[in-house]
Amino acid sequence: MGSRFDINGSIWLSDLLDSRAESREDSRDLPSPSAADVDRMLDVALPFRDRVTARIRAVRRLTQRRYANPFGGASPLPGAPSTLAALTRSGARPKATKKSAALAARALSGAHTARFERALKSARAELVFLRDDVGPELHHLGPEATELEAIDGALSRALLVRSRELTDSLFDKMESAFEATFVDRVFALPPGPADDPDVIAAVEAWYGPDGWVPAHVGDTEALALALYDRDAELITQLVDAACELAAATGNA
Repeated sequence: MGSRFDINGSIWLSDLLDSRAESREDSRDLPSPSAADVDRMLDVALPFRDRVTARIRAVRRLTQRRYANPFGGASPLPGAPSTLAALTRSGARPKATKKSAALAARALSGAHTARFERALKSARAELVFLRDDVGPELHHLGPEATELEAIDGALSRALLVRSRELTDSLFDKMESAFEATFVDRVFALPPGPADDPDVIAAVEAWYGPDGWVPAHVGDTEALALALYDRDAELITQLVDAACELAAATGNA
């Protein structure tokens, strides 16, 4: 029960609450909740938990839709024509150098990182709204749930700055990975200018069903969803822990 946070070691919210509860002189004298108390709590807690789960799933589906049709729609990623143009502008065609290939890569990689950043930040913003909504509802589950929510809130704020730093580092690594692969692929292209049919066909293959660019887009989507799932799980664990506490104490 409870969420695990790594701050100079592992801290379990349930352990913190247990240690605080054990320090109270009257903790052993608390009566066990009756069956009616537990039923009353469940009438409140279970619909609340279901609402939280539904919102988390809805935001996840929205994040997935942001990655649908990545090379079309309102904000498409650069496709083969843009890539061929970037190769020409950078001087990577008809004969590439490492510098010219890297220039072309940097002209394209930013769009991929920006798409990932928008999707992740939008999803995380929705989780912030959800977490803000969860707090007052947890207070209705009793004093133990209120105490749990306060501890979770303090730890979440402490982790926020570090989380942002790690995410910024992730953006840099994502661009570097795209650019390194791009440069390798440029040197594997057939000789000739960007309008050579063989060069065009080779670049278009990058964007085909088995191409490396859609695979990169798929990797960024999977990463965005994994990070979202991790953040959402913290809220789910908080709600589950609060509901368990309310059930154990008969509060609602």
